[in-house]
Amino acid sequence: MPDASTRQWTFSAFEWTIKHVAALRDHVESISSEISGSASGSDAGVDDDGVPLVLKQSPMIGENGENKFKVEIARTAPPEDQRSPTPTAGISPTSASATSKLPTLSLYVTSLFLDFAHPEYEFGSAIMVAIKSREDRAGDRGARSDWVWEYWEPGFSFRKGNEFWECQLPTLSSLLAHPRISSHDSFVLCIQIHSPVGFYPQFPQAYYVPKDLLEGLEASVDNPNTGDVRFVTLEWYESQDNGLDDADTPHSRHSSSSSSSTSTLARKRTLYAHSDILKRRSDYFATMLASTFAESTTTAYTHPAEAVHPPRRIHDII
Repeated sequence: MPDASTRQWTFSAFEWTIKHVAALRDHVESISSEISGSASGSDAGVDDDGVPLVLKQSPMIGENGENKFKVEIARTAPPEDQRSPTPTAGISPTSASATSKLPTLSLYVTSLFLDFAHPEYEFGSAIMVAIKSREDRAGDRGARSDWVWEYWEPGFSFRKGNEFWECQLPTLSSLLAHPRISSHDSFVLCIQIHSPVGFYPQFPQAYYVPKDLLEGLEASVDNPNTGDVRFVTLEWYESQDNGLDDADTPHSRHSSSSSSSTSTLARKRTLYAHSDILKRRSDYFATMLASTFAESTTTAYTHPAEAVHPPRRIHDII
């Protein structure tokens, strides 16, 4: 029996190398320079319109071919109450305060689980964002990461209406004040996302359903071999009426083509469903199929073999 005092979490880590920081700084902070005025193309990290390519990228975080999060950065105006925490060892407080009123970048982490999730789908995460120089090699011979800047979000819930998490990054001018970032003209954006094991919905009566079981349910949709409810409906469709006469002459074919018209026709269509699913997913059908309504009539079978092997009951809903 698991110990209720413990909780297991998953860990997702992602590193994104941001290059051409000087050109990115010129664009974000609207600074005129020789770089922004003379260089263009992928070698300078900008497109033909002078927009940094990194602002158009949206890398994914995932595993085993399944994308879980989307990461983006975008230009943001500095708010009156700057959210970014005090920079760590790499940036001096003087340079940070001097550039605090400049436009900067914001990081956006979007959960892709919510695209097809139940409206009550929700899961909590602890998120860490940090910046380090490219030459840092955390883990080599026991070396620790030398973060230039870092920020921790201890608890954030992804849910409908709250699909993305936003974090304002330090100004690019303050980052370029770091000697190693300035020398490489690049830095590494590190993201760590800690979530409860499974990433499954955290609300009552929600369970993980294997993919093969979902595929089996999909195969049973409108299946006359297994369905025990028949919906008899009218299907409307358009028919092209060419107005051809019996005489198959070139003159008649030419004259009839100009008189062709479109007419709307109706035909009977039968759709099959399963009563067990309908009754559990809808109170309306649960009442209908359990009552003596005319819509819940059952098809009668009179074959002698039915006494030994009772046939499947078929509910006709017209």
